[in-house]
Amino acid sequence: MTTISAHNLVMSYQQEQVLTGCDFTIPDHELSLLVGDTGSGKSTLLMLLAKLLKPQAGQVSPELAGFMFQDPRQQFAMATPLDQFIFIMENRQLTAEAAWQKIKVVSRQLKITDLWRQPLTTLSGGQLQRVALAAALLLERDILLLDEPFASVDPQNRQFMLDLLHRLQQAGKTILIIDHDLSGYEQLCQHIFRLQTGKITELTATEKDALYQAAQPKQQKFALPANTEAAAFALKNFSLQRGQTQLLQQIALNIPSGNSILLTGSNGSGKSSLLQVFSKLLPYQGHCLYQGRDLSKWPRRRFFSEVGQVFQTASDQFLTVSVAEELQLSQQHGRCKSDVIQQMLVDFNLEKYLQHSPYLLSGGQQKLVQLLVMLIMGRPVLLLDEPLAGLDQAMTKQAAKWLAWSQQNFAQTQIIVSHQSGLNQLCRYHLRLANQSLSFQEGLA
Repeated sequence: MTTISAHNLVMSYQQEQVLTGCDFTIPDHELSLLVGDTGSGKSTLLMLLAKLLKPQAGQVSPELAGFMFQDPRQQFAMATPLDQFIFIMENRQLTAEAAWQKIKVVSRQLKITDLWRQPLTTLSGGQLQRVALAAALLLERDILLLDEPFASVDPQNRQFMLDLLHRLQQAGKTILIIDHDLSGYEQLCQHIFRLQTGKITELTATEKDALYQAAQPKQQKFALPANTEAAAFALKNFSLQRGQTQLLQQIALNIPSGNSILLTGSNGSGKSSLLQVFSKLLPYQGHCLYQGRDLSKWPRRRFFSEVGQVFQTASDQFLTVSVAEELQLSQQHGRCKSDVIQQMLVDFNLEKYLQHSPYLLSGGQQKLVQLLVMLIMGRPVLLLDEPLAGLDQAMTKQAAKWLAWSQQNFAQTQIIVSHQSGLNQLCRYHLRLANQSLSFQEGLA
């Protein structure tokens, strides 16, 4: 049997009840979606189903499942993808020949054989998610439980992974996915379940249609920056490598100041690495100038009072033990008034979590705290790496609204890496990284 089910499931988390006597059954051999508001308890529910948490009351189906964490780094115990795969096979006690054959098959399915020996710490977020899915598939469970498996994946690889999951479902797998981005599911997903106020309900056909309609991405028409615009960053005879991999070679490029710029590119192309260069966290060759002055010439204290960054992994941003302390620390160096901060807290639905540890919040709530902390500071430049990951549609709109407010009120330069459509309307320019080169793109995107 491959049934995913629960009876009278009760669970509290940080003194807040997230499941209140849930009864549900997920259909066998089908691909189903689990949706719900940011912080509603979806990840907690998935971990209960995977036996990674024990419920306070109730029962879940006894079937073992392949599980993929929202943060793919939690999936790994070894240094490289190949080491991780061998570790999994050894725990399954397969012969070397059988293990090697399965590793090759799954790696080819996910097109990651070229990543086998690369340190996991050097992989992009999207590459890590493909490796994490491979690790889950190597367990060869009849059930797959996937928590935001495409949050950092570019559109082409997202569709590639969805097609693979569809084939696995047709071959008999039962698959349950948490995702806030509904693109690509309409023809593949048989059932959608919603977690709301501690209960699980299946959406009707009418409700499903309404949900898909509301999630339709809006296109944005981008202009090209004028040559006369002042540059926040400028690249000259610039070269960037990660290990032995050449990521970028740029003869010249100016990134205009005081605008929001969407930075896109395929997984592993070097987008996050470029943001790390702009924040003085990664070495490079050639020249990278901020406000006409080479980064190497900027004193660190002065530079970091000018440039802030929202990291791809939210927990990397936190320094204290509570949300309130994180906000207080930001206010010491920030530019936002207390009434503005209070309104952000309300809009992000974080007021009741001030005394909570940010590390124990949901992935989406961590993103909101991380974003709030950096918005409070009001730096002249804000670099944002996947700021919408884990956010529902309502919180995506709130994030975009406050980013627009910050850009306008502080004449802020924002460079935003995102594979999701919620920030298209915010950004004036579109910068594309492809074939080791950056170029501004004109037209619809």
